[in-house]
Amino acid sequence: MAPTWFELLAWVALGLGFASALVIAADIVVLGNRQHMTIMDVAFPLTALYLGPIALWAYFARGRRMSRKRMHMHGAQMNEGARDSWWQVSLSDTHCGAGCALGDIGGEWIVWATGWTIASTALGPEYILDLPLAWAFGILFQYFAIAPARGQLGRLAPLGDAIKSGRSRSTRSGSRRHRSTAPATGS
Repeated sequence: MAPTWFELLAWVALGLGFASALVIAADIVVLGNRQHMTIMDVAFPLTALYLGPIALWAYFARGRRMSRKRMHMHGAQMNEGARDSWWQVSLSDTHCGAGCALGDIGGEWIVWATGWTIASTALGPEYILDLPLAWAFGILFQYFAIAPARGQLGRLAPLGDAIKSGRSRSTRSGSRRHRSTAPATGS
């Protein structure tokens, strides 16, 4: 059993994550700051679930500038400074990270809802579901970032690049569980 202070800290982290996601989602949907890359309308709030106030800061500092509304209002000057390498890497990782988070959350809920256990514990089923679901959603999110940028939405060509990207990310920068269970690619 976890100490009381640790459980309280977990609840605070969950609350901050959900509140941050709600603020970003409201800004996108209610205030009309829909992103230029549509997948980011989903990726930014999902990222806030696990990064909380850090994601909220990143969204309002940089991500909101990429909304259609802001780009239309301010034109070309919106891209000034938007090409920083740290921002591009963070933005690129966000597509995959949001998909992975969605897969992890979905896997956990499926195990909980079904009561699935192996040897009286849910840990095995969580491992069995979380990694493939996180990988599949990560690839899907990468696809919806790559395909529209190339004008190839609905085509299979960008899927190969999304799979390559998902495979390399799961072995280099995924969650601890993903790194420990994913095969090394040697790249």
